Amino acid sequence: MIIWIISIFALLTSCVQQQEQPLLSGYMWGGEGNRMIISAPNDSLFLPDTLLISSSGQIYWNPDTIVPGLYLLSKTSGESLLLQISAREPVFVDAQYIIFPDHVQLNGSEHSIQFLAIERISKEWLSEMNRMTSIVDSPSWTPTPVNVENLYEDLDSLKNIFRGRALELSRAPMVRMYALLQRAGNHSLFDPWSDRNLFYRADSMLENQKYLREVEVFTNMVGKIRQREKEFQSFNPDRPFPDIEFIQNGETISIEDFKGSHLYLEFPSTDFTLSRVQLNRLTTLHSEGFEVCFVLNPEDDYNIQRNTLFRYLKLQDYKYMMIPIGKPPVNFIVNDQGIIIARNVWDEQIDEVKNFLLTSAANEN
Repeated sequence: MIIWIISIFALLTSCVQQQEQPLLSGYMWGGEGNRMIISAPNDSLFLPDTLLISSSGQIYWNPDTIVPGLYLLSKTSGESLLLQISAREPVFVDAQYIIFPDHVQLNGSEHSIQFLAIERISKEWLSEMNRMTSIVDSPSWTPTPVNVENLYEDLDSLKNIFRGRALELSRAPMVRMYALLQRAGNHSLFDPWSDRNLFYRADSMLENQKYLREVEVFTNMVGKIRQREKEFQSFNPDRPFPDIEFIQNGETISIEDFKGSHLYLEFPSTDFTLSRVQLNRLTTLHSEGFEVCFVLNPEDDYNIQRNTLFRYLKLQDYKYMMIPIGKPPVNFIVNDQGIIIARNVWDEQIDEVKNFLLTSAANEN
């Protein structure tokens, strides 16, 4: 009986201790009397909470409910550390207040130090970009095409250096996800579309972390990228050009209206201009039986000197439709049966595709 009572008491004591164990606790040595702030950068409904550092340096946070995810533990001066917090594993912090978030000892949030390293890469990247682009304010710098191109090349090289560093530091799935989402100002370190295979691989490795808020959001985003790729593939060569409606002079037309003629279809950028060589090439296309069409965004102004030989179409829901088509300039060559023969071919390649189509038609006859 005595052994049974002792066992029950030990079990109850264990349960009480587990219930009383806070989600976040620890020590901020040297910060007695100061405050820390806990916030959720990816949850607009979460109200930041203030934690008082006790006279013995302790901090304690144990809300009634919590959404598992990433939370920022910050000093009032702004220095912060990203913590992965859930009811599954409480977090214990052991830090020096004056140098926080450096040299922090953690239990329960294994990736926080790596998150911090990734954030510092982004900040360093932004600083280097600002330093590099400050040259445009110099009186000795002029925005010639060569200088502008060289600057863009330098910025691309710089970005690739920091991308490499971020990938090297982000071997763990959660850290890789965090690295892929990094931004510096208005610039993304990784592009969800161009770098979609990196996003796919990260998502596939996060199956066991989908209970976390940020992982759920990331998975939904990757799902949209996959859907976009599926739509993008519908514009690949050897497929019928999708049934899109265009507007010309207030009338609706579709790809069906061009059947019987080969079609050159271009979605130009807003700074579109035709050189003499390009104009001659497209004029030759038209003289050999091709319809030459330019598809424009109704909301943009194009500095286009219109040619009566060509058609100028408008596309409703332009921004949405361009997601699977790609970023302008984009072009397609479609045969007289509405099948895409080539995508994004320019200059001499246009002539090669034209000759292929005309030769094939002559052989069939």
